[in-house]
Amino acid sequence: KNYMNEEQGITIISEDFASGIPSSWTNTSVSNGNERWEYRGTSTTPSNTVGSRGAYAQGTGVINSATSANGFVVFDSDWWDNGGTAGGSGQQILGTHKGAMTIESIDCSTYPGVIVFFTEYLRLYASNMYVMVSTDGFASQDTVYDGSIGVALNSSSPDNRVVRIDISDIAAGEADVRIRFLYSSDDNTTASSGGGYYFWQIDDILISTPPDNDLSLDEIFWDGASSTATSFQATSYYRSIPLRQASTDVITFGGAIANHGTANQPNTTLSVNVTGPSSFSGSTTAQNLATSDVDTLDVTASYSPSALGAYTVSFSLESDSTDDYTDDNSRSGESFEVTEHIYSRDNDDITTGWSYNNGESYTIMTRYEFNTIDTVKAIHINFFNTATFSTAPGAVVEVGMWPIVDANGDPSTIATDGDFDFDSPVGGTTIFYTIKSEDLNNTIAIPYPAPVGVPVGELVAGFRVQSGPVRIAATDEDATFLQSFVDVGNDGAGIGWIDFRPIIRIETYTATVCNSTSITVLATPTCDRANFNATLESNVSHNIGGTHKNSYMWNPGNATTEDITVNSEGEY
Repeated sequence: KNYMNEEQGITIISEDFASGIPSSWTNTSVSNGNERWEYRGTSTTPSNTVGSRGAYAQGTGVINSATSANGFVVFDSDWWDNGGTAGGSGQQILGTHKGAMTIESIDCSTYPGVIVFFTEYLRLYASNMYVMVSTDGFASQDTVYDGSIGVALNSSSPDNRVVRIDISDIAAGEADVRIRFLYSSDDNTTASSGGGYYFWQIDDILISTPPDNDLSLDEIFWDGASSTATSFQATSYYRSIPLRQASTDVITFGGAIANHGTANQPNTTLSVNVTGPSSFSGSTTAQNLATSDVDTLDVTASYSPSALGAYTVSFSLESDSTDDYTDDNSRSGESFEVTEHIYSRDNDDITTGWSYNNGESYTIMTRYEFNTIDTVKAIHINFFNTATFSTAPGAVVEVGMWPIVDANGDPSTIATDGDFDFDSPVGGTTIFYTIKSEDLNNTIAIPYPAPVGVPVGELVAGFRVQSGPVRIAATDEDATFLQSFVDVGNDGAGIGWIDFRPIIRIETYTATVCNSTSITVLATPTCDRANFNATLESNVSHNIGGTHKNSYMWNPGNATTEDITVNSEGEY
């Protein structure tokens, strides 16, 4: 399978696994165990209609590559773990799952550039999927890709994700290039300790020289591309932002771009389009991007959302030439909502729980920025709970907002030399809250005794554990650099950050809106006499315009949906 026009690049190796793993490749265990990559073909057992054989990943399907009908390869860690039986001992101790499939030595001495393409489908639990390159027989190596990045715990990638890796800096001009696909049950490429599993399916590997015209949009920015990640460059926006803050916020769209082709790209332009209640279109100043050049560009005009509602944002990169590989030239599906009161970085899609230091003393916070003065009514938190990963009813947390302080006024340094001023909470107060059983796995509002005024500037909102254990729900959204923080020991030292966004939201308060709002709550019963129960469906209406998200709590029952089934007399 070639991912580009054959005329635009020289194919070095192309493998669609129609006849199994080539005999010239090696398929070994890095941990000296039994685990190996497996071939799924039309005549193998199991065949190419089966993905994982593991107890927990069975039925998740097979890779949807262009040539999956003639076979693919899989590292089936879930099966190696349990042998297809839940709780089973399997074929190999879980922590030693490190299977390496290595392509034979490739002579790239005459090639000025080398690109690796393949299609993948993966699911992970605390595991990593590495692509590694060596030019000295793996006496040393470079890790050029980790498929687990951006995939949440217990989640999967798309079943046809195309990966493109430019290894020119390592491989071009080298006579002994070796490429390895390494499944690792933890984040260590050699040691045998970990607990990850599930699978990594691969098909349609292509190693080629670069095409003539190949631009890529490597990253998008909402806070301008003129800064760097170490000075807090925002790679995503708030998922929900109150209108008062959104209308005074200034979004500077930008992007990190690269020319991976062999030809110069004149008039390279990054364009951004926003659709929603208030729209925006803008582009960067055209650049002449020479071969192998990388650059960061800002859209020349800034933007401030000015109306309530849902927004979508798309980015596109183009030049005077027709791109030979367009999969990485655009980014779509970015979205956010301008609300009346909810300030949030998460996408409300809870996929996992998160804790630090086994529920001992710790702090979890999310960074927010207030662009104009405001008033806060409550902090919203979702406390995560399962049978094996529990938050204890009766646990106590200190909830609040705290300023970010640093000698240089630079929030990028708080993870190394900065501090959170826990002696001076925003508004001069915090809330000591005792977690109840009905709070678990619900996003609850923890109100201040009275609305708290917030000045312009940056702060962190969240909680400090006073007694535990306490877990917090997390979404599959990447937290991005230094937006979600962890502090151990409640001493105020910011010493880490979370990979995925915790459910910590701010609810602002506007007295004028509150005083002029009328809310009507009705419940319509639908009786099921045969089963001696009824469904109560709530109908909430109010006189505020725009888009709203209402939540409902039935008591008893603790249902947070619009209806509830009742089977006994009482008050609801």
